[in-house]
Order: sequence, then C-alpha cells, then structure tokens
Amino acid sequence: MKFLIGLMATILIFIGCSKKSDPAPLQLLTNSNMETGGTQPNSWSYYSPTDSIVGLWTTNAANSPTHSLEITRSATITSPRFAYWRQEYSSVIPTGKNLVLSVKIKGQNLSGYGAAIAIRIDNATTLTGYALQFSTTQGTTPITGTFDWTPYSVRLTNVDPTAQRITIYLLLLNDTTGSVNFDDANLTVE
Repeated sequence: MKFLIGLMATILIFIGCSKKSDPAPLQLLTNSNMETGGTQPNSWSYYSPTDSIVGLWTTNAANSPTHSLEITRSATITSPRFAYWRQEYSSVIPTGKNLVLSVKIKGQNLSGYGAAIAIRIDNATTLTGYALQFSTTQGTTPITGTFDWTPYSVRLTNVDPTAQRITIYLLLLNDTTGSVNFDDANLTVE
C-alpha cells in the first residue's frame, strides 16, 4: 500500500513539474518559403510601375530550400517608384491580436532607401485608399548594402475589429538600385 501511495505521489510530482509547451504561433501565409508554383509562385503577386525594376521567382538564391523572390533595379528612377511582392489574407482575421511579419532577406549592392517589409490592414472603407493600419521597417530599420541571409521583422499591434484583409509587402523602395531576395516569410499571430 505504501508503495502505491509513493508511486502515485511521484507521478503527481512529475505531472505537476512537467513544462507545458506553448502552442506554435498561427501562420497566416501560404507558400511562405516560396517553393510551390508553375511559372509564378503560388499565392504571391508582383507589382512594378516600370520595366526597369524586375521581379523574379528565382533559384539563383534561396535561404531554404531552393526558391526565393527577387527584385532588381539597375538604374535609379528619379520619380518616387517602388516595386514589391505581396500576399493577401482575408480568411479569419485575428482582431485584437498582434501580428509579426518575419522574413529572411539577402541584399546585393542595395543603395538608396533599400528594401523593406510591411503589414497593411484594410476594411471595407479603406480598400481603395489609405490603410486602416500599417506597420513597416521603412524609416526605422535600414536594409541596405550587401549582406547574406538576415532575419528582419515588423510588428503590428491590436488588429482593428473592423479589419477585413491583411496584406504583406516585400519591397524594393524608391530611389534604390541593387538586388534583394526574400525567403521564408512568416506572418504569425501573437
């Protein structure tokens, strides 16, 4: 009997002392490592105002496993023009929660304003105008020069209860020359 009581006490101590692991953060992006697609990566779209800024889904550089998104500009354009890869999310919006966008970035000869990442929140009245909420590395975290794969992140706090769409941007900013690659983009809910 003493043995059973001792055994039960030991089991209860182990159960009480075991560390409970936090659940993995909820990932909102699809094809976040840019690996799947046909002629373009699934779930990603590219925008450029001019042919002199080239966006590629490439195997020339990748953090994991073989593909990344690239934007290259060889000549500076005097007007304020930028290019970007983006992905939209409009399923179950995590209102009241915080969002963290983390991306691995590689730069080659990025001069000027450089690259940036951003999170944009829209509702029915902001879809064609200014964002309801917006958070970016632009102006706070310089992403310039030549560097190997480096993690960058931006945080958006307290998603508005009227939010209907989340868009993330991987940008080459205006007045920037050089090349930037983006890989392993994760948009997680805190």
